[in-house]
Amino acid sequence: MIFKAINCIHGVGRAVFYKTIAALHSNVSSPIRFGQQGGMNHRQRAGCRTEPGDKQKTLGGGEPLFGKEDPINQIIRVDNEHELKVTGVLKDVPTNSSFEFDFVNSSALLNAIQPQNGKLIAKSGNSYNVLMLDESTKLMTLSVLKRIKTLVDAGIKVIGVKPEKSPSLADNDAEFKKLADEIWAKSNVTTFDKTNLKPDVMISNAKNKILFRHREINTPTGGMGAIYWLNNRSENPTDAEVSFRVSGKVPELWNAQTGKTEKLSYQIKDGRTIVPLKFDPWDAYFVVFKDKTTASNVAIAPKKETVLTQISTPWKVSFNDKKVTFNVLTSWTDNTDADVKYFSGTATYENMLKVASVDKVAKYEIDLGDVKNIAEVIVNGKNVGTVWKKPFKLDISGAIKAGQNNIQVKVTNTWVNRLIGDAQPDVKVKTTFTTMPFYRANSPLLPSGMIGEVKINVLK
Repeated sequence: MIFKAINCIHGVGRAVFYKTIAALHSNVSSPIRFGQQGGMNHRQRAGCRTEPGDKQKTLGGGEPLFGKEDPINQIIRVDNEHELKVTGVLKDVPTNSSFEFDFVNSSALLNAIQPQNGKLIAKSGNSYNVLMLDESTKLMTLSVLKRIKTLVDAGIKVIGVKPEKSPSLADNDAEFKKLADEIWAKSNVTTFDKTNLKPDVMISNAKNKILFRHREINTPTGGMGAIYWLNNRSENPTDAEVSFRVSGKVPELWNAQTGKTEKLSYQIKDGRTIVPLKFDPWDAYFVVFKDKTTASNVAIAPKKETVLTQISTPWKVSFNDKKVTFNVLTSWTDNTDADVKYFSGTATYENMLKVASVDKVAKYEIDLGDVKNIAEVIVNGKNVGTVWKKPFKLDISGAIKAGQNNIQVKVTNTWVNRLIGDAQPDVKVKTTFTTMPFYRANSPLLPSGMIGEVKINVLK
């Protein structure tokens, strides 16, 4: 989810995975193209991660929402003509507000952007309120400056630094200076604080950095709605109060990871909708506005979480053909058995859990504690999902039953520990191959497996 979240923030609407086929040696795992991280190869020998089914489902759930709808950006920023730039920061935009923007190069500004009713309209249909020039456009060709003059005369608002000269020897310096002075004397060439732009999203009381993207949608009733993608860029959880530039619509949380939706508490005030939100570590989800409402204040009582039980009985763990019992869940690297200590791949934990009764209206979650690195959970033969980030929790309401419950957890780590194990001086037969020694015999082992306590929580 981390990968997709940051790419969504950068505007990527579709992820494409490329996979090569390589098995240089038939007797060892050799996913050389993945370097230090490792990964699957076509023969499935590297085995240092699970099948990415749940991640693919997350991408599949988010892309239809994010990739096909229209982005809502108020600012279009002009890149300079003599330097390649793919991203940047609007230094002149107030840091206590949040505005989205797109970049445009000189060719698109000349040929693909048109003024209409005080806005800039792209061929894609995207519209912008303001054209921004930053410090990098101090050098600008005369043809681009003339285009800006045409836009300003059409009523387009322009902010930014006045260009100083043209980098082209073919342009006339005197003509350039005269035109620049004429443009920057116009009333609609102004500063950011005088553009009257309303912040799209304002985030307060957050301990971490929260990023967002905004899309516009057609609702089933024929009106327009909004989709916001929000992402907590931290391994720590946080609460936040988020104010959206939306009014008169009900906010809903859409979880691309689970496919579930839920209503949110909100307050509509001064043309904005204020929503209290909770973010788990590296959390990312959609807030969708589509249904109309006349209510200005809605409070939904949060569910109370209690611990039903802790699974304290010993876990039977299978490391391929080796069977081991863990009385306490510790890292594989703490084990004295070399086959466990240096294991890389997928190990299967199994235990039994007795539940006296099941409340049909309550939500039951399994909390795996800490996991290194990915865990797939199966309850009574039903796959309830895969977790790859904190908190390592899954909804097991549809699988748990009164009486005895069989719990299986398939945990996959990276291939680092196996590489370190193969580097030990007493190893005669290696099971891995790399083109260079990323890890040596004295390299630190990485924690692996389920670590800590496994609990069953009830929310209602």
